[in-house]
Amino acid sequence: GPSICPPIWHARERWCSDPIAPMSVAPASALRLVVGLASAGYAVLAAAAVDAAAGMEHREPTCEAPANCTHDTASLLQDRSRMAHVSQAEAAVPEVLRRPRRGGQRPGATLSFDTAAAAEKPPCDFALKSRVYVPFGIGAGFGFGMGASESVSYDAKERFLYALSAQGALNVVDYADPRAPAVVPSFAVGLPEGTPRDVEVCGGLVFVSVSAPDVLRDGFVVIFSAADRAWGVGPRFRTTVAVGPLPDQVLPNADCSVLAVANEGPGRYSDAEGLRDPVGSVDLVWDLWAKTPQVYRVSLRGLGSDRDLLKKGVHLPLPLKAQAYWQDFSGLEVNFTAARRSYTADTNLEPEYLGWSADGHRLYVNLQENNAVATIEFSRRHAPTATEVSSLGLKDWSRKGGTQGLDVVGGDQTCNLVQYPGFYSLRHADGMAVVTVDGGDYILTANEADDKSYGAYEELVKEDEVLDEHGRVLLQGVSATRRVVSSHLAGLRLGADPDRRIGLGSSAVDYSDPRRPVLKRLVSHGGRGLSIFRKTYDGLELAWDSGSDLEREQCAAFPWAHNGEQDEEFAPLFGVLYNTTDDQRLRETIEENNDRARSGCADGGDGRPGACPLGETVDARSPKDGAAAEAVVVGVACGRLLAVLTTEKQGSAFVYDITDVWRPRLLFVRHLSPASRTKNPGVAYAAGKLGEIDPESVVFVDAAHSPSRKAGVFFSGAWSGTVSFWEFKCP
Repeated sequence: GPSICPPIWHARERWCSDPIAPMSVAPASALRLVVGLASAGYAVLAAAAVDAAAGMEHREPTCEAPANCTHDTASLLQDRSRMAHVSQAEAAVPEVLRRPRRGGQRPGATLSFDTAAAAEKPPCDFALKSRVYVPFGIGAGFGFGMGASESVSYDAKERFLYALSAQGALNVVDYADPRAPAVVPSFAVGLPEGTPRDVEVCGGLVFVSVSAPDVLRDGFVVIFSAADRAWGVGPRFRTTVAVGPLPDQVLPNADCSVLAVANEGPGRYSDAEGLRDPVGSVDLVWDLWAKTPQVYRVSLRGLGSDRDLLKKGVHLPLPLKAQAYWQDFSGLEVNFTAARRSYTADTNLEPEYLGWSADGHRLYVNLQENNAVATIEFSRRHAPTATEVSSLGLKDWSRKGGTQGLDVVGGDQTCNLVQYPGFYSLRHADGMAVVTVDGGDYILTANEADDKSYGAYEELVKEDEVLDEHGRVLLQGVSATRRVVSSHLAGLRLGADPDRRIGLGSSAVDYSDPRRPVLKRLVSHGGRGLSIFRKTYDGLELAWDSGSDLEREQCAAFPWAHNGEQDEEFAPLFGVLYNTTDDQRLRETIEENNDRARSGCADGGDGRPGACPLGETVDARSPKDGAAAEAVVVGVACGRLLAVLTTEKQGSAFVYDITDVWRPRLLFVRHLSPASRTKNPGVAYAAGKLGEIDPESVVFVDAAHSPSRKAGVFFSGAWSGTVSFWEFKCP
């Protein structure tokens, strides 16, 4: 075989697939061949015959063991026989990218809901059906904090769930019995070198996006044939497609003919090079069953300059004039020379999440760091184009803002919701869902938080690092408006924590004159809730916001989880993560969190000192992002349109009835890991009691596509490495 082949190591068959030539077998002969080979135990050749019988091309393996393969991603990406060409010429755009699509053929496609046909009563219960622990390695290896289930996707046809591990593995969970799901170790496959980002299954194919080890370089999407229950074969490697830097999400359209890829393109800072920041973009991949799928890149550059974007309310973490201030006038030792020299506005735009319209005419692009959503239009008249960008706006936490306030007081162990005059927050949505209701598009956003940090520059800082107790500005060369000073002093009088976080990006600071910036408002990061926007002819209109629901209702139902936190930094000392990570800072943080004399607890849940349980971290996130919403999905259960929302650090789930999208109603609040009240993650994991920690991947399945034939939701805990299935009960 050749000296280089993709390192897709099949644990059971013990071969590394490098398909290079079609296998030509007549369908009838192929069927006889399958039976004979399978009965003889030759699973690899049986799998080849399965593909041939289905009329697909299968290219035989050319290496026998991992030793014959290289894990050099750079070499892999240079293999032109497998890589797609990124076309920029409009003339090269095929009909599949020009012709609008209608209807959602695949399970999980964007819904089109008719409220006139809605049932009268919503679900009466939402309960746990099952939970499975997923390995972080290729069919093996268990432990908290390893990112064993960063992203999941469910194949309703085969009843297999795919769980993507941060450690470079794709595992398969069998839901033939939804009460007792089981990992299928022999179906597990490894991935090329890089950081796995997302997984989706659609139309018999599995798509996995992977960012390159150097995030400034192009990432890629690995395409597999889906596991086949009837033939007893797992995912089989087909090809690899080059895409943009850090492909954070992949999303097929309704009929699985086009795969959209969100290329976040984040910046990277080093002392040697300073800041280097690639552009964000969206790739559209088609001809997905071919040896070399094609790619069309949609640029965001046409959305405008810094000035244009700022006029629209788009948040820029570090616009060009801000870079000038921080490098030349702030007194900080930062090097933005390279970034300023190559700067364009789209280096500040970073696609995070995607959503297709139900009719396929539009692709919505969530720009988390920018607190905005861009729209890509599909038309017969021109190539796919980013036509507009709309701000998600600021959330007003004063009395006139329509909320009951927020808790920014850390350490008092209470739910202290206060309305603060002149205090705002960017929604900074992470997850996003799109639904068509009565013919109109609505976008739901899970308003988490985000910020940028480059060298000595930090976008999100403690308020008392910017303004002192008298309202004097502490940043060199920066002034503040009277309103800002008044709001700051009022906050202190109302008991706001001096450590509450405020931002220094474009929504808070006017950098028009980089020599004399002006702090124009106090802006925190994270909307602490769910928002619903209606697509209008020229942008987005806020239809509804959850206000203070998440903090208020979470505190009422689970006061021990109020604005608490659990993540990988609470992993056990000398556990799998601690022993395997090469991140020295993470190791030091784990040591601190397990030391009762510093940030640890006297009892981690097993009577011994260790990391604190969630129940001992109440209020830890209050000055920061509070109940940070991370994921949101939409689906139909019991004839009603529902939205399911999760929080990142607390592991809570909220179910809303959004049949009336202008007046949603909260139905259920559930905690995904009740054991975390008294047990830290390591103790709970070892006892088999841990639920979902960091539930960032959520899948809604309707009754027709559910493994139990009842509508339900899969919750995947990235750090816990667990996947649970919850069911709705109809009245």
